[in-house]
Amino acid sequence: MDNNNPHNNETKRLLKFFTDIGISVSNGNNIFPMGNATKFLAEYFPPPSNIDLFSQCGSLPYTSRLDDIDSFGINPNGDISLCSVTIGNIYNDNILDIVDNYDPYSNPAWRAVLDGGVTELIKYAQAQGVSFDISECRSHCDVCHKIMAEIQ
Repeated sequence: MDNNNPHNNETKRLLKFFTDIGISVSNGNNIFPMGNATKFLAEYFPPPSNIDLFSQCGSLPYTSRLDDIDSFGINPNGDISLCSVTIGNIYNDNILDIVDNYDPYSNPAWRAVLDGGVTELIKYAQAQGVSFDISECRSHCDVCHKIMAEIQ
């Protein structure tokens, strides 16, 4: 928040609108780049470095394990997403059926990341002949997202 850059300055300007009407700014948010932020805001973040591939699923802020879900997203195309995996599509199936039938241990890739973290997911992907490049990844979650995208 204290970094003097155009993005933070604009955020501060916009937040003033909320504080003026009595909505306070929260503290403690942990920001890490994902998606387009790695492309367009890369200059404000440290470059990719050594990733702890032994970190477990759900250990980063704002994440949860695939077997302890507290939220999910519905994408515009109808996909129901849990972190880096898609568990169904509301255009194809009833959302309650999708959620009721979700079993994180039924998919070998999901099981690998749950049982042994990203290290096991990498081993599983390699055994399946899946190729991937993690050189630009910034966290074990990035690695998982990249591999899951290649597997699905």
